[in-house]
Amino acid sequence: MIEKLRQHGNPVYFRIIPDVMSLFYQQPPTRQMKEQARSLPLQIRKMLAVLEQSHVPDSPIPLKEAATGKSGIDLQLKTFSANHPPISIDLPDIHGNTITKTDYTGKVTVINFWATWCPPCIEEIPSLNRLKNKMQGFPFEIISINYAEDQKTILEFMHRINVEFPVLLDQNGDFARQWNVISYPSTFVIDAQGKIRYGVNAAIEWDSPELIEKMKSLSRNRSPD
Repeated sequence: MIEKLRQHGNPVYFRIIPDVMSLFYQQPPTRQMKEQARSLPLQIRKMLAVLEQSHVPDSPIPLKEAATGKSGIDLQLKTFSANHPPISIDLPDIHGNTITKTDYTGKVTVINFWATWCPPCIEEIPSLNRLKNKMQGFPFEIISINYAEDQKTILEFMHRINVEFPVLLDQNGDFARQWNVISYPSTFVIDAQGKIRYGVNAAIEWDSPELIEKMKSLSRNRSPD
């Protein structure tokens, strides 16, 4: 992104904020967020002198083509193009039991990465519950991976929000990094042959008729496309 901004000679300045991945204010901000926020006004004041010495173009550079408004977020389930096998699971669940999964063949598996501070993650939980119920009788399971939160926080959340599928703890975020997860929620659908078939990095309605048929088709060992 910085390279693109600088390609026409524009001055670009940036600063990496340590220990802060993203900001969600539905819940109270963390200690790291507060510390960084307190330092921002002073940093901005220091940067004013630098900005005053920087050359700014007198007029904007016209775009070569009209912007489409399309974002990089997947708003629907998409075919997974990368040729990566699913990574084995060896994580504790919310009750302290170790869950191990090295073989994904024989059933359709939905791997959902989420966190309690993520409003879209919370929004899609009811539809994941309904998907699980509608797939009863088929070789199918949902496994959710919570990103870097403690057991107490998640248990308190689950007392308020009904979660009907296993919740595993990615306590330091290493497992999410192995899956190259960069946004939440992120979900992968693995077919009965153990291949990642679909992925999405946004909250979607998992129990729509179209998605239910996709899951059932995958569980019957035939392509839904």
